[in-house]
Amino acid sequence: MTNNIKHFLNILPGKIISLDKNHVIQESNLGKEYDGLLIFDILEEYEIAPLREQLEYSKNSKSSCEYISSTTIPFKKWYKNIIQPTFDNQSRFEGYTLYKEDITEKKLMEKNLFKTQFVYYEAFEAVGIGIWEIELKNGFFIINNSLKKIINTSSGILSVKKWKASIHPEDADEALKSYRDFISSKADKISIIKYRFKVGEKYIWLKSTGKIVKFNSSGKVTKLLGIIQNIDEQVLAKQSLKKYNEKLEKEVCERTIELESARKAADIANIAKSEFLSNISHEFFTPLNIILNSAKIVSKKIDKEHTVQKTLQNIEKSGNNLNELVQNMLYLVKLDLNTIKFKMYKTDILNLLNSVIMEAKSKYNFNVDIDTNISSLTRFVYCDSMNIKIVLLELIKNSNKYANAKNTRVLIEILNYKDNSILFKVQDNGIGVKEEELNTIFDRFFLGSNIVEQHSGKGLGLAICKEIIKKHNGNIWAENSSNKSGFTVFFKIPILGENHD
Repeated sequence: MTNNIKHFLNILPGKIISLDKNHVIQESNLGKEYDGLLIFDILEEYEIAPLREQLEYSKNSKSSCEYISSTTIPFKKWYKNIIQPTFDNQSRFEGYTLYKEDITEKKLMEKNLFKTQFVYYEAFEAVGIGIWEIELKNGFFIINNSLKKIINTSSGILSVKKWKASIHPEDADEALKSYRDFISSKADKISIIKYRFKVGEKYIWLKSTGKIVKFNSSGKVTKLLGIIQNIDEQVLAKQSLKKYNEKLEKEVCERTIELESARKAADIANIAKSEFLSNISHEFFTPLNIILNSAKIVSKKIDKEHTVQKTLQNIEKSGNNLNELVQNMLYLVKLDLNTIKFKMYKTDILNLLNSVIMEAKSKYNFNVDIDTNISSLTRFVYCDSMNIKIVLLELIKNSNKYANAKNTRVLIEILNYKDNSILFKVQDNGIGVKEEELNTIFDRFFLGSNIVEQHSGKGLGLAICKEIIKKHNGNIWAENSSNKSGFTVFFKIPILGENHD
């Protein structure tokens, strides 16, 4: 026996025995004490008959043979037996080489695996998933009960040829190409193919998922295993959803065109309205100035105690109110039409506030105490100073409208804001505004229900403030004091304007 064979005797997991033609042990890995014994003398009784039969077959066929044997004493065991006849250089029979391996553990694992597979098959059956298996050498599908139900057949075997013929013509080329590419790739991966399959007189959508599970000795694919699901409802639902989305998108597009046309028409109407208000406001000024000037002239010529004097004062007062209303309307119209050009220049906040306070006291003669508190680290801001002045004056006038006492006090505070802005706070100690009105006080022609009657306006002042702050890329809002005494308007504008020097 060669050294290689002796080496294999020591490393192979089973028992290997060399026999002569008379069945005598020449050499083995059983131990030296077995050499020279007849093989049948060391076997169990149940092993002798099958071994004699296989030895004779191997000798006569001059080929190896393999068979499985088992025993139940002392417990169930399985063995794999291989017999190889040996011949000399002139093809004369010399004896045998026997190989015997205990495969009990392997058999138990296969048994447990079969049980596990059975459980999975049962689970797939329960949820309606079809299982298929293809042995490529015979060209047939082996399918489970669930797959029979899906494709409406009673047979558990289906030819690959018939399967291909049942695929929808529009899907056949792509499905078969995917299948061929998958087989030729020999990759250890999952193949997923979706196609329509004819069942009766209609087609249903199937999703086939499979994997290569076996190759032959030359590396050719021989077996595939996979599952099939009926996805007809999902596909139809997806198609319906796609059609609905397309329809919705078309309707949205049409509605957008309609809205765009309506917006353009509204813009044209707003411009026409603004131009009309602008023109009519100008037309108001001529007769209004005549009335006011005439009232002043007549008032100077009549004695102060004259009974007509009070009437003239009422005319002048009403005329001034009407004049302010027309001016405010005209200013809003100009803001809407962008005919007022805002010029952002570096402005000293302190100087701006002093100017506002002086004008509020001298021009409007308000019965208010105005305080200032500048806690800002930035004294300068880029803004349109004239328009910011209009905002501050309007807010002071607004505080006067909500006054409930002769000692009305207005506090103006300025401080840096977190987003690189300057924050203005105009706070009074008046009667405040109803909470439900805080979000609407900046709307045009809105009149607060708490306004003192003699100071009632036309609801344009705060609307003008809102538009001016918007032109500065800022925000304006209002809050009542926490103690329900007073009202605060906040507005903030960026420290750097768009066209600063």
